[in-house]
Amino acid sequence: PDMSKIYEPEPPIDYISDFLAIALPNPSAGDAVEACNTDLIAEATGGALTEVDVATYGVDRGDRVGDAVWTEGSFKNLGGDNVNDFVTEYLGFSGDVNDTTAYFFTNILSPDERDTQLLVGSDDCVVVWLNGEEVWRNPALRGLTLDEDVIDIHLKKGSNPLLIKVSEQGGDWGLSVRIKDAEGLEFDSTVTPVSPKDKLITIWGEIKGGK
Repeated sequence: PDMSKIYEPEPPIDYISDFLAIALPNPSAGDAVEACNTDLIAEATGGALTEVDVATYGVDRGDRVGDAVWTEGSFKNLGGDNVNDFVTEYLGFSGDVNDTTAYFFTNILSPDERDTQLLVGSDDCVVVWLNGEEVWRNPALRGLTLDEDVIDIHLKKGSNPLLIKVSEQGGDWGLSVRIKDAEGLEFDSTVTPVSPKDKLITIWGEIKGGK
């Protein structure tokens, strides 16, 4: 069904809608599972940067991964093709985008330390990192169902960097991300969560400089 006609046009408050994002081509056409299980950030930077680096240290607007530039954007709906809407509105893509992987980065700002759940739906495959640790991987070809993946997480007091990867094969391309207990939480994609190591600062500088 056309999920954009089923769900409210604006995500409820506990859905995370604002991210810094990039999109990279899948290694092979018709194989989103391969893309899901391949570190495309490492491939695009010749191994200078990895998914775990980004998940741990965060990114800033304008940082580059190959030809892709981390750009701020916002999900406008919870429809099954909302990632396609996102990349066409903010990342310069057009039409029905297939065989592509998007990375979405933000910070969960928590006033306290707490155990809660991250509720994720995706079309197709999804990987989730929190505070630099992989907390979920589901290399499944599927349509978007809200809250389909229930992930137990631990939030630290302060900033908790969140990186989500969604690999698309064909058809719709969607993502929903919700915190079960969002009371007191804020979400800010522009906050640098951790002061990066000197090496990472150098890497970002070289990538920004086109080296």
